Amino acid sequence: MSNLVMEILTILGVVIGLLGLIGIIPIIKKYREDKKKILIEPSEFFKNINSIMDFLINKNNKFSNFLVKEKINGKEKFLPSIIILKSDIDKPIKISNSLDINEDINKVNETFKDELIKNGKKIYDTPTFRLVGIDKKNKLKIGLSTYFQTLSTCDFYYYKLIDMYNTKDKFNEELINKWYSLLENITLKKDFTQISGSLGCSVLLLLNKGKKSPEYVYYIVKNTNQKNGNDDKHVVPSFMYEPTREINIDSKNKDIKEELNLKNQILREFGEELLDIKELNIEDIHDSLLFKLKNNSTLNKLSNLLDNEKAELHIIGLSLDIFRLRPEILTVVIVHEYEFYEEFMTNKKTNWEIEQLHEYNFNDEKAYNDLLIDKETPLVSPAISALVLGREFILKNNLLKK
Repeated sequence: MSNLVMEILTILGVVIGLLGLIGIIPIIKKYREDKKKILIEPSEFFKNINSIMDFLINKNNKFSNFLVKEKINGKEKFLPSIIILKSDIDKPIKISNSLDINEDINKVNETFKDELIKNGKKIYDTPTFRLVGIDKKNKLKIGLSTYFQTLSTCDFYYYKLIDMYNTKDKFNEELINKWYSLLENITLKKDFTQISGSLGCSVLLLLNKGKKSPEYVYYIVKNTNQKNGNDDKHVVPSFMYEPTREINIDSKNKDIKEELNLKNQILREFGEELLDIKELNIEDIHDSLLFKLKNNSTLNKLSNLLDNEKAELHIIGLSLDIFRLRPEILTVVIVHEYEFYEEFMTNKKTNWEIEQLHEYNFNDEKAYNDLLIDKETPLVSPAISALVLGREFILKNNLLKK
């Protein structure tokens, strides 16, 4: 082949390449712009939180009234958590003592459940309590669900959103729209009828470590990879509301006050997560909260302090995990007695769910800000609500001794 022919072919190749590039650039640009209309750019999930906040506010500016806000380094910042309800002195949040009986509304997604187990998540299908609705007096109406139903209707969106971002898979507009629709119905309409999401509880725990003068600290944990999560941090204790015994429902026996008691639920999880007490097992006849209290001095002491008002328990709000679409009761527990801190430090032993337990001084504003904006090991959505709302509630009501 002559040099002239080779040169002509080379020139033609370059021209065709340029024409192709010129033609495809608008297509790429339009594709990116279309994606930006939904969630900006689907790159690394936790490093694009601001894009998600912008997306929600641009979709419906009413979301700005529900997103958690905090002033960090002098600038007000939206954070990826939603406050559905704040507790008020005149209208406090209360939990119903009886069950709202309803049919199961969601089936278990077996494929998704098996994916989680295959990836090393330590999950079991146990009965749980779910939020059915909120009445006009801010009382939470409670129904029944299961852990696997919760995974299928709530956690499913969390994992799929992360997959879409981190792996840069094909942008899934259908997934985004379904997630947004549920988020909008729950947040703006307080409609919980489309999900079987278990009701959670996040506790901001404050202990007094000052022997001579009060010095309050709170606790944040880094979760293990076995726990249902994604290399993140949480307040502690944190848990799903779940029965500790079989519940037989009939028309004459709907009162399960003991099972729904907030203090009992917190004590149970405190024992499991922070004292490594064996997890409750419905089949074990000895596995009751009363049995645990009698056989653990730290748990027994905390129970007595709460009963005698030497420690405080406050419901401060109801939040929504923005990605998992799970409602969470937000609470603050404050123990003023220094001796309890001593006993806790002596006996604490974290369970399999916790990789690291971190202690923070309540007055350390830098540490507080750093926690809220950490993108490498971020706080989960309900932990953000518990920390921000808890701090606000404590300072507003002067709950700490000086």
